Amino acid sequence: MKVINLILASSILILTNMLNSPAIAQTKLFKMTCVKSGRVFFEESNVSISRQLFKSIMYMIYDTATITCDLTSSGQRFSQLDLAFGISDGERCRSSQFVSLYLDGKNVGNFELNSGILKTTRLNIAGKRSFFLAFQGANCSASGAVHFVNATLR
Repeated sequence: MKVINLILASSILILTNMLNSPAIAQTKLFKMTCVKSGRVFFEESNVSISRQLFKSIMYMIYDTATITCDLTSSGQRFSQLDLAFGISDGERCRSSQFVSLYLDGKNVGNFELNSGILKTTRLNIAGKRSFFLAFQGANCSASGAVHFVNATLR
């Protein structure tokens, strides 16, 4: 029994070291070379979405906004992109807003957003060079901001 416990403990230690090793690189998408159009803001702030507190790392507001990022600009190869985004709980704009995602010019996802709902997605980006995100906002007197709370390349 002690041998089994020792083997299990060793395996857990090895796996923990592998997960923390630089070989499994990760970085934030918006640290890559990106070009923006429209009202795109790279500012950190606290935001409540789905009755949870998040740190917003980027937000887009009004009408239309886009961002295009070079997935190869760091020289590292990534295989997945994890995204989490939504509109704050207290947003007054009741019209739907839309986010569309593209890899190398091909549509890979469309999301309809409403106040207080967090959307998450994981994209396979192995072998891809560019990422394009388009935001289509509603015509509201309120800000209608979509907040990104995760954009991690792995």
